[in-house]
Parts: sequence; C-alpha cells; structure tokens
Amino acid sequence: MGIHGATLQKFPVADVIRILVEDLQLHYLELTPSQIRLRAVAQGANQGPAASSSDVRNLRKLLQSSGITPSAWGPIAIGSKDNDLPQLFE
Repeated sequence: MGIHGATLQKFPVADVIRILVEDLQLHYLELTPSQIRLRAVAQGANQGPAASSSDVRNLRKLLQSSGITPSAWGPIAIGSKDNDLPQLFE
C-alpha cells in the first residue's frame, strides 16, 4: 500500500518521508509536483521551474535511503508539441 503525494502536498519532502515511514509505515509514494517538479509550472500551488537532473538524482537517493519506492509521478498533461518532453522522460 502507498499514498499519493498530493495527500501530503503541504509538507516539505523531509516531513513527507517521516510521515510515510514513521507514522504510516508505508513505503510507496506516487510523486507529484509538490515533491518535485519535472516540468515548469506557471500557476497553482506548486508553481516554479522544473527540477534539475541533479535535484531528481538527490530525491531518488533520499527516497531510496529511507526505504521509499516511488510508484509513479503525476498527474501531467502531455501535448504533442511539448518541447520539454525529452527532459521529462529523462
């Protein structure tokens, strides 16, 4: 059993990890832009630039060392003319 990241979107990543592992004893997390933005967001609560490749690697290491497996990332709307698709899938 896991949890969708939007459930904990108001918490910093360190708190999300603590809540998952210590409080809920869960080890699967569907990531959302509230944990890491894989593309730039211009509106809403999670607005800001896309995370760098280094940011993604660091989050992966942090989750792995905490025993959390990311199960997915989303939601995301993908258009046929998105210029940032290669970075998104990388």
